[in-house]
Amino acid sequence: MRSLLGHYDHIIPIWGLYSNHDLRDPAIYEDDYIVMASNYGQDGIDNFGYVRSLNKMVDDLSMEGNCKHAQTYVEASEAFPCFDKDLDYGVSIKGRRDPAGVLMPTSIASPILAEPNVRLGESPVNMDFLVTASGLTVGSKYELKKFKFSEWPHDSSFATTKTAAANSITFVATETSRTFHENIMGNGPTLSNDSAYFAVWNLPLHDPRPTVDDE
Repeated sequence: MRSLLGHYDHIIPIWGLYSNHDLRDPAIYEDDYIVMASNYGQDGIDNFGYVRSLNKMVDDLSMEGNCKHAQTYVEASEAFPCFDKDLDYGVSIKGRRDPAGVLMPTSIASPILAEPNVRLGESPVNMDFLVTASGLTVGSKYELKKFKFSEWPHDSSFATTKTAAANSITFVATETSRTFHENIMGNGPTLSNDSAYFAVWNLPLHDPRPTVDDE
């Protein structure tokens, strides 16, 4: 895909970088390695990733250098990507955008360990998310809300931003963490080919809405 930002055709997650050199140094050394992933891990559903020598992943669009022997079918090409030597991008994800710092720590868990490949005609599945809010204060009231990617507010206005979710839920913390199934919000499941973002924040105790425990 050629765009004003350069040439790219897919995005890969990288969660490890090993180097004996200053990471501010733009040079690539023989002993620089990354740990990356694709949907086609050699270790199956464990998918602990691939360890790649970084200097063996750089090529140009002719694919006649390091990537000359990369296989072209989908599974192999994504498991062994190449970086454009002229221009490429990396993004460091620090967390959800929340400039006002109103969100509570939130995590999701899913029993689905193998994501169907919809590009190959497989049907998406329900991710069956469990959403856990932590860092709660016992006796305080909170709201849990689900967002799509395009709905996520950039100014921490989570309470007033409209969302495709049928509704959000409120609850009073009885422990420092609490887990809900996403279906409790009444907006249906999140499918494996969709996106979902969950936010939890503190509410005034006099908020008039009933909590899930009242209903």
